[in-house]
Amino acid sequence: MENISIQAIDLTIGYKGKKEVRVAGPINFTLETGKLYGLMGTNGIGKSTLLKTLSGLLPPLGGTVEVNKINFFSLAPKQRAKLISIVLTDRINGNNMTVYELVRMGRYPYTNWQFEIGESDEAAIEKAIGSVGLKDKQQLLVNELSDGNRQKVMIARALAQDSPIMVLDEPTAHLDIKNRFIVLELLKKLAKEYLKTIIFSGHDLEYMLSFCDQLMLMAPDELLIDTPESLSQSGAIAQVFELDSFALNSLRMS
Repeated sequence: MENISIQAIDLTIGYKGKKEVRVAGPINFTLETGKLYGLMGTNGIGKSTLLKTLSGLLPPLGGTVEVNKINFFSLAPKQRAKLISIVLTDRINGNNMTVYELVRMGRYPYTNWQFEIGESDEAAIEKAIGSVGLKDKQQLLVNELSDGNRQKVMIARALAQDSPIMVLDEPTAHLDIKNRFIVLELLKKLAKEYLKTIIFSGHDLEYMLSFCDQLMLMAPDELLIDTPESLSQSGAIAQVFELDSFALNSLRMS
């Protein structure tokens, strides 16, 4: 089986309206299954816009995205949801739900209008909750959980959606140092165990250098994709973030 999960072809991203605003592009890249990709770049460069476009929340200004050679933007919303799940940086809306109830929402692409679930749905929900280590907390209300565990719930909901690709916009934004480590370690584990393509954006350069299989380094009119080591040694990271080599080496060694 070909190890290609998602491919952007001459993709231009931005916002449509009375006046079209181009943020970046055209961009071309191919991402593989079973890898954790970290999307990096300076503030305002378009990371969130790219992730929202890849997941279908924003229409592209040009070009297309293919998932396993299927034109993603030609699909109906439920079909898209079976291919790509997304976890946004917004605070969780669902605090009055239990962990189980919120994760259960990930099964919506597979259910009817009455949201009836069957045995296969139940199995997917249980597996997702267990995979993030919350089996003993599945009947607790989400608002009773720590910030770290709330983020795990959102990841579990995306897992329950059973899509080959997961997209997360700044999943560690509201977390302390310990929980940032836990969440990124979990994402790397899930990419390998579930053979998913997992793409997340973030600002924690030190953590991204440590955990990511590949970095997606976003610069004006350019998206570089390579291993953290290669992008560090080439000077690309230092150039984008205006770091000197000593500062970058300190991050890599810490």
